[in-house]
Amino acid sequence: MKKLFLSLYILLIINLGFGMNIDYGASIDSFLGFHISDSSYMFGYQKVSIYSSLDITNSVSFAVDGFYKLSYSSESSSTVKNVFDLSTLLISFPVKNMSLNIGRDYISDYSGDILNHVLDGISLSLALGPGVLNTHILLSSLINDNEVSLFTTSNDDGGVSRVIEGVDYIKEFDSMTIWASLYSSQDVNSFVNLALYLGGGVSGTIKDDIFYSFRSNLLTGQFFYLDNITTEDKGAPLLAGMGVISTTWFMNFDNEIIRRLSPFIRVDFGISSGDSKLNTQTLGANQGDISISDGVHLYSPLTTGGPGTIYSINNQNLTYFKIQNSVSPMENLQAQLGSTIFFRTVDGVISDEDLKSNVSGNYLGLEVSLVGNYRPFSDLGVSVSGGVFFPNKAVLDSSVSGMLAAYLSLSI
Repeated sequence: MKKLFLSLYILLIINLGFGMNIDYGASIDSFLGFHISDSSYMFGYQKVSIYSSLDITNSVSFAVDGFYKLSYSSESSSTVKNVFDLSTLLISFPVKNMSLNIGRDYISDYSGDILNHVLDGISLSLALGPGVLNTHILLSSLINDNEVSLFTTSNDDGGVSRVIEGVDYIKEFDSMTIWASLYSSQDVNSFVNLALYLGGGVSGTIKDDIFYSFRSNLLTGQFFYLDNITTEDKGAPLLAGMGVISTTWFMNFDNEIIRRLSPFIRVDFGISSGDSKLNTQTLGANQGDISISDGVHLYSPLTTGGPGTIYSINNQNLTYFKIQNSVSPMENLQAQLGSTIFFRTVDGVISDEDLKSNVSGNYLGLEVSLVGNYRPFSDLGVSVSGGVFFPNKAVLDSSVSGMLAAYLSLSI
C-alpha cells in the first residue's frame, strides 16, 4: 500500500505538472515531549511532508500532500510507529459562487467542536445570497489507523470506519456572524450506531477590542450497548449536548509600552453532558439494563480532544473554566500563560482512566501552562510549552504531573 501511494503521488506530479506552472515544496515538523510524574516518559514524532498544487485550467485545480511520520513513546513499553500516507489528495472545481472539492482534505465543522479530521469525500461550498452553505459527504475507512483520532467503539477492532455527512450555513453581518450546523455519523461496522449533531452559534464584537462567541450543539441518535439479560447488542435513545461561551479582550490602551506588547485575555467556559448510569465512555462496551435502555446522556463529539494542554481529557461529561493571558514582548515572539479548572458535569464516567470507581465528587483538578511561540521567519516556527496538572486525589488516582515540550516547523 505504501508503494502504491508513493507511485501514485510521483505519477500525479509528473503527469499533471509537466509543462505547467506548478507550486511545490516540503516541510519538516519535529515534536519532542517529556511527561513528568511518578512514571515519567518521553514521546514525540518527526514528520517530513512533500506537497504540490497546480491550476489545470481556470476552473480546475489539483493539490497533493504526502508525508512520512515517525512517532515514538516510552510510556509503558517503547513504541515506534512508521506512517506513510497522504494528508491531501484533492481536485477542486472553483467557479462563480461555488466550489466543488473531491478527494482527501482536512475537514472541520464551522465551530470546530464536532469534527476536525482528515477525511476522504466530496465537499461543496455555495454562496447563497448573504450566506455560505458548506456540505460534506465523507468516509474515514481509507485513513491510516495510526492517524485516526475519531472516537472508537467496541466494533472498531478492524479499523475505524465512519460515514459522515455535514452541512454548515454561515451568515455574516457588520459586527456579527451566525451559523447553524447539521452533522450525522454512521458506524459502517454496525449501522445501529447513529449520531446526529444539531449545532449553532454566534460570534462578534461588543466593542472594537472585545470579541465574544457562543456555540453549542445537541446530540441525538442511538447509543449502542450490550444487554445484560439477552446478551444482544441494542441501541438506547441518545440525547446529549454541549456549549461554550468565550470572550477575548484585546487591551488596546493608549500607552506605547502596552501597544507594543499586544496583550489580550481570553476566557472560556464550557460544559458537556454526562451520564451516571454508564460504566465506560466507550460506545458499545457498556453492559446495560433497563436504566440504560431508557436513554443515555453522555456527550461525545466525532473527534477526540479537549480544552487541556497538560491534562488531555476528552470533551465528555466535562465542565471547565479556562483563562489565557498573552503578550508579545518582541515582534515575532508570543508568550501565553493559561490556567484551567476541570470538573465532571455529573458523577459518571470520563475519558480519564485514573478516575476512581464508585466515588462522588465533581472537581477533577487545576492545570497551569506556559507556551512560547517564536517565528523569526515566515517559513520557520518554534514553540516551547510546559505546565503542571494538580489532580483532586479524592476523585483521581494520580499524582501531580508536568509536561515539557518543544515543536519546530520548517517549510522549504
